[in-house]
Amino acid sequence: MLLVADVPLDSYAMLILNVGVVLLIGLVFGKLAETINLPNITGYLVGGLLLGPITHFLTSEELAHMSIISYVALGFIAFQVGNELWLGKLKKSGSKIVVITLVQALFTTLVVSGLLLMVTEPSIALILGAIAAATAPAPIMML
Repeated sequence: MLLVADVPLDSYAMLILNVGVVLLIGLVFGKLAETINLPNITGYLVGGLLLGPITHFLTSEELAHMSIISYVALGFIAFQVGNELWLGKLKKSGSKIVVITLVQALFTTLVVSGLLLMVTEPSIALILGAIAAATAPAPIMML
């Protein structure tokens, strides 16, 4: 463990320690992103990448134990997006959001489905194209 290498800890103590490190890294990287005029969520993502796939600080087993945290984090993210959304802003940029949403959804679906049609069955290609469009972040970033 990064912080307490010599101290024997049971699994609950290790889980609490890992959660604390994750929250601390998220806070630090969120503030760093904010100082360079990026959304906090960008810092959270970079911090998560550093703790997981890049440095292997957290293993897949440890991440499975923290699944509730991802649901809570998604709730906070949705709350933050909702907090930034107000009726005046939505009326002002509503038509742009609709156009961008439609274009990115169609473009993403067509590109992903078209590329996958070359290597897989049409039904799988269309399903994966629809999933790709549903997870594309362009409309949210416009707000």
